[in-house]
Amino acid sequence: MPDPIGAHYLDHCGVSVRTPESTIIFDPITPDLAADAVCVSHCHEDHFNPEVLSTFDRSTTIVVPRILKPRGKSSPNAVEKLVAFRAGGEADAKTYGALLSDALRELARLEGTQRGKSVAPELDRLRFLESTWETMNSDLRSAVLDSLSRETPGKTEYIPPKALGRKDGELNPDLGKKARSMGFTTVVELLPWEEVRIGDAVVTHVPARFAHGITEQATYMLECPAFTLFHGADALEDGPVHSYLGRNHDIDVAFLSISGREYLEGSPWQYRNTMNVDGAIQAAKWLDAKCVIPLQDSFGAADLRKEMCGRHPPCRILEPGETWTPPAS
Repeated sequence: MPDPIGAHYLDHCGVSVRTPESTIIFDPITPDLAADAVCVSHCHEDHFNPEVLSTFDRSTTIVVPRILKPRGKSSPNAVEKLVAFRAGGEADAKTYGALLSDALRELARLEGTQRGKSVAPELDRLRFLESTWETMNSDLRSAVLDSLSRETPGKTEYIPPKALGRKDGELNPDLGKKARSMGFTTVVELLPWEEVRIGDAVVTHVPARFAHGITEQATYMLECPAFTLFHGADALEDGPVHSYLGRNHDIDVAFLSISGREYLEGSPWQYRNTMNVDGAIQAAKWLDAKCVIPLQDSFGAADLRKEMCGRHPPCRILEPGETWTPPAS
């Protein structure tokens, strides 16, 4: 018997969403499922798991974030020019500023075509800056961070891949290419704020705040006639983006990962991998969701989920196999 209309919790960050016409699964971690589409947030194996994905029919639509990096085009667009920019060891502030301005105009043009969305891409700016950070002198770094701090509340995270013992780009494989190599015939790569229609549902790639220099990821919003859902993957709380969603969309349910585990403790790059309780509650308030479901029952998250639900009444715990259903209209 098929799941009822709503969101069926699989495990970890896996959520199977049934709309009146479609089944769409986010970050599946359990095999032998069927869906019209699978939406993957990032490349970690508890989200993009080749063994699990191989059990889906190859006609299933696979939705992944497009990683913004040069792709060898003869005429790269403004965003790719910015990402590719190098200046012999030190960035030239004037040239970098011009490229950044062009890239932001390109993003503004793109956003203008996406159903009127007009969020300034704060997180995308940080993502682009990550690619050129090692080339900047200290004065330019300070100026860039000062500029960003006026527009993006909270801490600006940058963690060089070498701090993790990894090479540049190693943590961000091309997920679209990987999905195609597995034989999937319909692979959709979305830039931030781009969307794809799957049956009666529209899925939008919502930019995610994460520790920069580490794996890029997406979060997703699903809108269908019965409800609107936000899937937060492993992302952190994000004032500009989550507040925008809360103001402009009537979100019925938000799934937010919670563990708050700290990595690289004691180093200059100590960071959280997902939201802690305070961050998740703040994100829930910004999103203004009618129901909030904390995910990721690992790293002690079971107790954190209970704490969150005790402090934020719209929060509800779902165990694997349980389903959230939209209230009767």
